[in-house]
Amino acid sequence: MSEQPDGSYPRINGKVLKSGEYVNKIVSLVGKVEVFDGTSIQLTCSDGVIASVQCETDAEVMQGSTYELIGLSNDNGTLQLFVSRELTQDMDVDLYNRMILDVQHNPKFSGYFLPA
Repeated sequence: MSEQPDGSYPRINGKVLKSGEYVNKIVSLVGKVEVFDGTSIQLTCSDGVIASVQCETDAEVMQGSTYELIGLSNDNGTLQLFVSRELTQDMDVDLYNRMILDVQHNPKFSGYFLPA
């Protein structure tokens, strides 16, 4: 894995995860847990794309809830879960996705999202 500053990780959506742009990088993915079978999660990401997330059997997620999932982006377009953070049910995932597309990945603003 190439060098990545501690505590710094890009916020991405499902399309970006599947593109392979951040392979072998720690990333943050937000979405709703559709299925949790004890070893994997099917997540509807902020952009509506379904992503597969591998996790340990003791992962603390509930089906139907919205989470920020932080983990390693794999070369097969999946995420290996490290940390999950439950978000409120009124989380505006559409607005979050717009922030990713229109602000974070816009060259005009990208400097604000670089590690310090």
